[in-house]
Amino acid sequence: MACVIELRDIEKTYRTGRANMVALDGIDLSIEKGEFTAIMGPSGSGKSTLMHIVGLLDKPTNGVYFFEGTDVSRIGKRRQAQIRNQRIGFVFQQFNLLSRAGVLDNVLLPTIYGPVRKPVERAKELVDAVGLKSRIRNRSNELSGGEIQRVAIARALIMDPNIILADEPTGNLDSKTSQEILGLLRSINEDGATVILITHDQEVARYADRVVNIRDGRLISDDTGEGSQHA
Repeated sequence: MACVIELRDIEKTYRTGRANMVALDGIDLSIEKGEFTAIMGPSGSGKSTLMHIVGLLDKPTNGVYFFEGTDVSRIGKRRQAQIRNQRIGFVFQQFNLLSRAGVLDNVLLPTIYGPVRKPVERAKELVDAVGLKSRIRNRSNELSGGEIQRVAIARALIMDPNIILADEPTGNLDSKTSQEILGLLRSINEDGATVILITHDQEVARYADRVVNIRDGRLISDDTGEGSQHA
């Protein structure tokens, strides 16, 4: 398989007053096309910082990041924004939907920044695919937490990205709804997308094929094929 994410000796340091806080300390990580990888760690471990760097929402202080073979640490902000919009789909714990906008408008939001062939038709297909066809005329503030997260997943897919980054996507959901959302991410992975799941929860991480553990900004373990719940 082709390597889609390659991080080499990634460091991230934040300046806090007179002190430096090391969030990432020499991370080496490769993720191949089609993998379902969970990046797991406690609060403050650096996992969200790592996701922001992988998603081109932040830059490392040191190190090299290859995205689909391109050294993205050496390209401009505009090109990074294009990659972020067209190649990466984001699913967040806080959903980040427009509360007064309808389901369809929320799914269509990323198309403002990039072209999609027949965007409305594609958005309707995705709403149907995540099981919300009957709710397509509702505003997002009229939906349950699980339904809102389904809208967020459909929005993440509208640009047909190769990679889905999900940051604690079940953190605000009950256990039954969490299983449904994780099952949906699994089906997206089985359709060919690379899925990277950020979590602090071992039960959530078991849905992935590979679990990378991070603590104090360092990668401490990388386990493949053990304990996955999807089988």
